[in-house]
Amino acid sequence: MVKGKCKLCLKDNVEIVNSHIVPSWAYKRIRENNSKQPDPICIERDKTYSTSKQLKEYMLCKDCESKIKVFEDFASEITYNKNGDSSFISNYKGECKEYTELKVYSLNKDQAESLRKFALSVAWRASIAKSKKLKGVDLGEKYNEIARLSLNNEIEIPQNISIFCYLHRNIHNNKLYNFIEEPKTYKEKKYHLNKTEECEKHGIQLVHIWEDNWNNKQDVVKSMILNKLYKTPNKIYARKTEVKEITDNKLIREFLDKNHLQGFIGSKVKLGLFLDNELVSLMTFGKRRVVMGKKSTNDGEYELLRFCNKLNINIIGGASKLFKHFIRNYKPKEITTYADRSHSNGNLYEVLGFDFVGETQPNYYYVIDGIRKHRFNFRKDVLIKQGFDPNKTEHQIMIDRKIYKIFDSGNLKFNKTL
Repeated sequence: MVKGKCKLCLKDNVEIVNSHIVPSWAYKRIRENNSKQPDPICIERDKTYSTSKQLKEYMLCKDCESKIKVFEDFASEITYNKNGDSSFISNYKGECKEYTELKVYSLNKDQAESLRKFALSVAWRASIAKSKKLKGVDLGEKYNEIARLSLNNEIEIPQNISIFCYLHRNIHNNKLYNFIEEPKTYKEKKYHLNKTEECEKHGIQLVHIWEDNWNNKQDVVKSMILNKLYKTPNKIYARKTEVKEITDNKLIREFLDKNHLQGFIGSKVKLGLFLDNELVSLMTFGKRRVVMGKKSTNDGEYELLRFCNKLNINIIGGASKLFKHFIRNYKPKEITTYADRSHSNGNLYEVLGFDFVGETQPNYYYVIDGIRKHRFNFRKDVLIKQGFDPNKTEHQIMIDRKIYKIFDSGNLKFNKTL
């Protein structure tokens, strides 16, 4: 017998049971019993394997385990089994108009609340679990406690917490090893773009959180999400700041690497907003890139390369102040910029007076040691200089090296003519 503190009711020195993170019935229903390998596939950073092991952990007392089981049993009741049976089938209303592969049921208020608590219970258990397999699931201290109180019937699930399912999720965690171009598990070029566009049809901005960004730039990701939720903790008015030209490349590199998802890129013009001599916002420009690796030779053509604020700070009117300074002092004829559709809808550029030009096709990267590397560094001419077979394509050479592609959602292109 294991004794300890229950994570749900917080009672101490009680018997703790080995609780499933995901209910056991879910494992049974995803098994392919007619297959030689019936067990679910587990995908980790450096390996993929079939396993019958279920994620379990000592976290709940018997009473709380029974409380959670009520929500699990209800979810099990309305979920189709392998043979298509469901004791809830009498409430079946037909197919969803937007997603024809989804089924529509009629639920009363109590039933809907039970289903919400089931979904919340799985997320909460995964978030507080100690298993390394679940380290990417983190509701944060605040929402872990809100979930606990809700599941323990101390409060109702707050109305500002939405539980999105299927394509209605507005945050999508992209595990690199789920989507790389392995020979038998190739994901189509527009896999992530299709998800983005499907959400846009229903007024939802889908934010893709790439695994390497979460592992290496988690503070930037969290700051970005807070900004999108209008929850940035610190606000500064641009009128209180001073625009300065920056020539210190070390300062630029450090600021971009710490505060921008894509990090440093070389630039010709570097403009910063300073508050009490501290850099709090940065906008950089360079000669417009015509094709990869080349720049425009036409005078007056620029590309807005980077813009970011210091983490967890919203500078009201900051982007506009920097942009107007650039136009006033450099007198550009044309400015081009791009918004990464993985996490941006380009609203900022419309505010700055850019015109939407169009959409680019999804770009690809190569995944090396769990990090996406830009394809520019793996062009065929570069690979040939490194001694690889000149008779093979870039794609063939990289496949032989067991280095695979992963596609993003493409970019939105904007242009401003002056």
